[in-house]
Amino acid sequence: MTWMKFADARRQEWFLQQEGLWLLCQQYAYAQLLDERARVVPEKTPWYSIGPHISNVEIDFANFDAEKTRCAEQAYDGLTRASLEDGTSVFNQLIQMKDELDLYTRRLAAKKHRVARDNASSMESHVNFFGGAATVARYVRDGAAAVLLVTASVATAGTAAATNSP
Repeated sequence: MTWMKFADARRQEWFLQQEGLWLLCQQYAYAQLLDERARVVPEKTPWYSIGPHISNVEIDFANFDAEKTRCAEQAYDGLTRASLEDGTSVFNQLIQMKDELDLYTRRLAAKKHRVARDNASSMESHVNFFGGAATVARYVRDGAAAVLLVTASVATAGTAAATNSP
């Protein structure tokens, strides 16, 4: 990558790596668009009303690449023009862009983490509820079977006793 040496209007000398600046502008635009377009969307399932509430993080990628390129070009042009006036302010803008890029990345990761945590919590509560219901159903089933067995034993023993009597 080539470095360009220039002096701003205040006669301060600066070095600028144009490809690096272009890549930063693209990364910034990409992270900003992801942050803007990420939405939490509830998942629609046939058992949604009784099942766990599941959501997804969806990102609208319609015209994403064209929008990213347009935003990156605007940022790049603005920064290169401003660098001719005052390199110090551009340097501060680059630091701010890097901080915002990190913020956008953290916010998207936090949104995904929150949705995953909420999904897991919802599934766990449903498993616990239906697991308890299954335990109750097993007790009812086993109790009913025991009552049926006792009743059948009593009924057949009485019949057997009646047929064996003199």
